[in-house]
Amino acid sequence: MASPHSDMMTSQPSLMNSGKLEAVQTDHRKKIGSTRQKTCDPALGKLWKEKRRKEMKPSTKDQIEGKLHEMKGKVKEKAGQVTNNPDLETEGQVEKLAGKVQKKIGQIKEVFEK
Repeated sequence: MASPHSDMMTSQPSLMNSGKLEAVQTDHRKKIGSTRQKTCDPALGKLWKEKRRKEMKPSTKDQIEGKLHEMKGKVKEKAGQVTNNPDLETEGQVEKLAGKVQKKIGQIKEVFEK
């Protein structure tokens, strides 16, 4: 009995080592869900990714670092309040303010980059 996909199969002549022509079945069905083959070396892809990571705009970097300092400041401030440590609370407020300033500098740089 023929397979349900036999209408998608065609015969193509092929030369074997003995020199005789033999019919070879070739399947022309498309693979479902297959992804496109990458033509470049995986090492080159890794280098490209690293290059893109290193090429972060200074304005973006400032904004990210500012947000990080702002969050650290909030944590220190809350820890100072919970432990009743005014020095830690003040340190947190200062770091939070420094983070806000750095984030704002990044936003200003972004405006002037365009």
